[in-house]
Amino acid sequence: MSVNRVGVVLAVAGVCCLASALIVSAQVSVLTAHNDNARTGLNPNETLLTHSNVNRYGFGRLFSQPVDEQVYAQPLYVPNVSITNKGIHNVVFVATQNDSVYAFDADSNTGSNSVPLWHASFINPAGGIIAVPAADAAYPSADCLTFVGDIGIVGTPVIDSVSGTLYSVART
Repeated sequence: MSVNRVGVVLAVAGVCCLASALIVSAQVSVLTAHNDNARTGLNPNETLLTHSNVNRYGFGRLFSQPVDEQVYAQPLYVPNVSITNKGIHNVVFVATQNDSVYAFDADSNTGSNSVPLWHASFINPAGGIIAVPAADAAYPSADCLTFVGDIGIVGTPVIDSVSGTLYSVART
């Protein structure tokens, strides 16, 4: 099985002001798909993004990170997360079709942040536990025909901020 490395865009709060990058602080957590349980996509506390600065000159990708397969789920964001032996970080959580979940620093991909803060995998190829190849999942559902590669974590995980738990459904 070959693994397709896909760059994940980490532009969670990627606002650049014409000449210099804006350092974003105190951003609102994104703990579930489309920001809330009603899936509205609304962030009523947004203060940085405006019609004037979200354009091809002032908004875009800040950097990317490699992951082990395609990403169908929405990345999630939590500010000020304490990572064991790595300190406090603003974190983007990314789930892949290879049944992996990654935690990346949301502000930088250089130095110690050039690698994931952590990575969890729900597969064990030596034990015969793998993500389901899309070709094997095409029957009986025609919906699976739109997938390429593996069908692992498709739905956006959910984070319980009180317990610090990330919940995900992995298909193996």
